[in-house]
Amino acid sequence: MRSGKGRREGFTLVFVLMLVVLLGIFSVAGIRSYTKASQREAEEELLFRGRQYIDAIGRYHRFQGRMQYPTSMEALLKDPRTPATLRHLRMPYDDPVSGLPFDPIKTREGWIIGVRSPSERKPVKDADFPPGLEVFAGKVMYKEWEFVYRPPVPGRVGPGRLPGARPFQRHETGIPPP
Repeated sequence: MRSGKGRREGFTLVFVLMLVVLLGIFSVAGIRSYTKASQREAEEELLFRGRQYIDAIGRYHRFQGRMQYPTSMEALLKDPRTPATLRHLRMPYDDPVSGLPFDPIKTREGWIIGVRSPSERKPVKDADFPPGLEVFAGKVMYKEWEFVYRPPVPGRVGPGRLPGARPFQRHETGIPPP
């Protein structure tokens, strides 16, 4: 015959095992939530850094009315066309999602018109992108997010567009027509 003490010890063991299982379940849920939050933060930083590259390529392109694209990423850090140090990009940014350098988007002639993430991960964000980046909606990998400089077109402004913005169309050179 068992005493009352043995039953209590068995109940305590079951209670401790249930507590361990519940802690494991809540830990997994917390880790998943933290991972999604970290990925969203990395996406926001990716959008920021991508815009920095678009702006830098635009400044390089427009500098002194030359309408010329860079042929290397280093040219954005120190413009070789001037004797003084002219920086269109403050520093070389890495892709915050993969931790690797951005892949340059080049035309057949070797001009850099933009950058993209090398990551093949699936984005969390799939809508409500900032103006000019609406084309990212529905993309299934970060490497499909192409941050491309598009020269402004005078006089073209439409609903949902910034002055000078237009949809990107690939052509033989990879640069949209004027």
